Amino acid sequence: MRAAALPFANGLYWLMLALWLGSLVFTGAIAAMLFPMMRDIDLSLPQYAAYGGSHSILLAGRIMAAIFFMQDVVELAAVAVLAVLLILQFSTFRMPLRRPANVVRVLAAAVLMLLVSYDTFVLAPRMNDNLGEFWRAAQAGEAAEAQRARDAFDADHPAASRLMGFMAFMLVVLVFSSAAALSGGAAPTPASASPAPRGPQLEEPELLRRMNR
Repeated sequence: MRAAALPFANGLYWLMLALWLGSLVFTGAIAAMLFPMMRDIDLSLPQYAAYGGSHSILLAGRIMAAIFFMQDVVELAAVAVLAVLLILQFSTFRMPLRRPANVVRVLAAAVLMLLVSYDTFVLAPRMNDNLGEFWRAAQAGEAAEAQRARDAFDADHPAASRLMGFMAFMLVVLVFSSAAALSGGAAPTPASASPAPRGPQLEEPELLRRMNR
């Protein structure tokens, strides 16, 4: 039963890593392309008619907010499943914890869990609150309040970018250390094993048998 479950657990482990890393790369790439593209487009949003700033950038921010939310969902699901699978690998499947590759991936996983916790419970809620206040004030035509909320959001943006970059780096470390830890090598050939005799085997001569008695 345990041997049959191991391939499924390892497959799920790699799937979570791929989804998490892919969501980070996809989100960063979309953000890098969307905002420069929207700066060259002159849009007017009736819902924000009272707002005197760029409606194109405002729309880009709303689009990216939805994408970041989905990335956060993937991130939380991935880190939760990976944590359970790591525990199973070292308990149920009895993988050697002291193996260097396993030490590296456990440390990388621990760092990633800390980063996700900070993002989920500290940074993201604060940025979302400021972004929501900006949208509300912009729609109401409260220019000073909208600018204050936007400045507060922009102040956290560099930290959020660095967090995503470092998280992607630690995921790459986790991928490569996992590849080293979960790759099976060929069984070594015992050094004392003598090669099997080749060719026909001749019977010991009768005279030699008598001399050995």
